[in-house]
Amino acid sequence: MSVYSDLNSIDPTVKSRLKDLEAVYQSLYNIFSVRLGERLFLPDFGFSLEDELFELMDDTSTLAIFSKVVEAVDRWESRVLVDQQNTKITPYPDLNMFEVLLVFAIRGVDGSKFEFRGSVSRAA
Repeated sequence: MSVYSDLNSIDPTVKSRLKDLEAVYQSLYNIFSVRLGERLFLPDFGFSLEDELFELMDDTSTLAIFSKVVEAVDRWESRVLVDQQNTKITPYPDLNMFEVLLVFAIRGVDGSKFEFRGSVSRAA
């Protein structure tokens, strides 16, 4: 039996609902793909890294990105408990990008840990 379910916003032609992990992945994708101010009637929803992407790729900017990732998930996805010890932001200066590994548990769904991966980059 599923604990959570959401409508499929990625493919609205699919009538079935997304359940548990799929629903949370969709929500995380939405959080990280919507820029601040882009959502009508909810301008604080989303995620923005413009300030950090053009700073030096050092521990300070890596920590700033880590903080923004954790804050965005804590604020907008109450079903998720972020594992801050295993969540990692890895800078790749030669590629002008940061790799994001978000490790989390889902409230009410067994004790498993899940991963959400992505990257953010800046123009070379």
